[in-house]
Amino acid sequence: MQYAMIVTDVTSFTSDNGGQTLRLTVSDYKGRSIAVLGAPNQQINILTLKSQVMPMLVLSDHVDKLAVGQYLIPEKSLVSVVPLESSSIQMMLDAGKADQVLSSFAVLP
Repeated sequence: MQYAMIVTDVTSFTSDNGGQTLRLTVSDYKGRSIAVLGAPNQQINILTLKSQVMPMLVLSDHVDKLAVGQYLIPEKSLVSVVPLESSSIQMMLDAGKADQVLSSFAVLP
């Protein structure tokens, strides 16, 4: 299954377990927190998201729901950024059409 989310902000970047676990926390347009995990030898998802202009449309093949409003994307998940200009995504958000755009994907519950 493919999940879609509109990421609007990078909240934090942390390293745990002596640098063995990397965590990029982002938030989506509904204010939900999404932690993207990585490791020293598997940082592609974190690097991809950190290098983008916000907001962005992100797809992932695996998302775990931890609690209400909290999600986790494991390090071995496929994460990709849809090549849409951030200004176009912002216009969709401003027009209140985010849910309509995301409806063609499996969105976060």
